[in-house]
Amino acid sequence: MFAHMAFIKDILLGAEKRKADLKLMCQELEIEPFELYQSDIKVSFEKAVNAWDIAINHTGDQLLGLHLGEQTNPSILGLVGYLMQSCPNLLEAYKSVCSFSIIASDMFTYSLSIIGMEARLVYEPCTPWIRTSEQSARQGVEQAMAGTLNVFKILAGKNIYPQRVQFAHNRRQDLPEYERVFHAPIQWDTPFNALIFTEDQLRSPVVSYDESLMGVFCELIKKRFEKIASESFEDQIKREIMTTFKGQLPSIDSMAARFNLTVRSFQRKLEGENLSYRQICHGLGRDFATSLLTDKRIKVTEVALALGYSDTRAFHRAFKQWTGKSPDQFRKEQGLN
Repeated sequence: MFAHMAFIKDILLGAEKRKADLKLMCQELEIEPFELYQSDIKVSFEKAVNAWDIAINHTGDQLLGLHLGEQTNPSILGLVGYLMQSCPNLLEAYKSVCSFSIIASDMFTYSLSIIGMEARLVYEPCTPWIRTSEQSARQGVEQAMAGTLNVFKILAGKNIYPQRVQFAHNRRQDLPEYERVFHAPIQWDTPFNALIFTEDQLRSPVVSYDESLMGVFCELIKKRFEKIASESFEDQIKREIMTTFKGQLPSIDSMAARFNLTVRSFQRKLEGENLSYRQICHGLGRDFATSLLTDKRIKVTEVALALGYSDTRAFHRAFKQWTGKSPDQFRKEQGLN
């Protein structure tokens, strides 16, 4: 499971506006502040969950998700957000989220059902998220639902409030704050997290509707999907290591979790491509290491750390296994000593 850095940025910068220390939050999350602006970088499920916990601890705001949602704009969804802004009406804009949100994150599922004159917009965090951190899952739900209202306001150029709001979690004590944000009756302990509108409300036109741009963004998103679909499992794993783990070689447990698989299922899927995780790591480790070692300004100890080896001796053993020579021998052969 994953989210893009844009989500982390939204949480931490929102917390900073509430007097939280951005640098300190980034340190706790083990990222650099400048990385927040690399919106397309994928971040792990664990980091996304931790971002919520850290932001709440630093702000003391138990309704942080609700309050951040009030400031949400379409750009948080990347290409999908741009597509929303070019759709003819709010209904089509939300349908685009339901169809393509997986590009931005797989931590959430969005769905739409129309029954009679009512349109129900449903928001469901993935089961592992709920099991891992019910608090942050609730914050994510409330941000998404309050955020929908602000996005609709931006798209339609006016406030569009639901007929009622349904939350799957328990009733909160801060009911007036929820009523202030949603301007609608709140129902708790329901089967779904949902915003209920009339269908006519969602037929409200999008002020920035542009049919030609809609076609452009649809085509770009389609190409993104095709690229993902055409990737072998090996390619997907390599992409995850490069983007999420920044070149470090994670354990098989960590990588299996990224694909929401057990270790055994992960191994079986690789066996279907006549591969093992060890082979992939060896190949990437060799490529990363030899690339870094060709820069004689970088010390061997720094190369080891870059690849996730805290023990330089372990890196020496691994490098010899990959190439048949030590890092020093490799550099000598390259004329770099």
